[in-house]
Amino acid sequence: MLLRSLKLGTALLVVAPLAVGTPDSTRVDSSSLRFYLGGGGGHYAAVSRGCNNEVLLKEQQTFREMAGSIEHQRGKARFGLRGGWIDDDLYDNGYNLYISPYGAFDGRLFSYELGFFGSKERLRLGDNEWSEGDLQNLFTARVRIGRVQGPYVSLGWFDEVPLYTAGYAHAGLGGRPHPKLELWGGISTLGPYDGTGPLLKVAYRPVQSLGLHVDTRLGKSEGIDESAITVGLKAHWPR
Repeated sequence: MLLRSLKLGTALLVVAPLAVGTPDSTRVDSSSLRFYLGGGGGHYAAVSRGCNNEVLLKEQQTFREMAGSIEHQRGKARFGLRGGWIDDDLYDNGYNLYISPYGAFDGRLFSYELGFFGSKERLRLGDNEWSEGDLQNLFTARVRIGRVQGPYVSLGWFDEVPLYTAGYAHAGLGGRPHPKLELWGGISTLGPYDGTGPLLKVAYRPVQSLGLHVDTRLGKSEGIDESAITVGLKAHWPR
């Protein structure tokens, strides 16, 4: 599982020249500051399997999480810091903390982001396994191809907050059917979840300086619900 996870992360970087990035800004010639704060929770299947992939033990695990970010964009350059808290009884102290600084380049048809991820404890993977340290300190990535207004394609690896809801890796299509509304739909994989599931993101900005963001993840594995939802607010100040 760990080897597959790292291979997927490397693959995201390999396809970066073909892909897409952050849908937050339509103008790359301005300077702005953004703050995000959100939280939510959900369930995942904690499954133990044998050598022949037979299920030895399965149970539903519940989690809660909160996270935030601060981001500054000047021209086509973007820098930021993400961080969050995960309440999950399977961690030693019942919770985990993480932080992730990053930098990005945003163009009209292409965006690329690269950063670092560090957590207090080793992150949980599916199959009831724990990472062996590699998923405690690692790189993050996000790529986009297409106009922010859409349609665009995006891939992400450890780039979302809150972290658990979206999963560690995701890919999908997005766009803006209305100037105040942005929709994104795709798949969520890895993370605490045992299986892959659909992920839907909705962002509604009633005014230029404030947006409501709702992320919903659905799924089921071995008959156990693997769904989650987070709600957050993003404030945006052009300068």
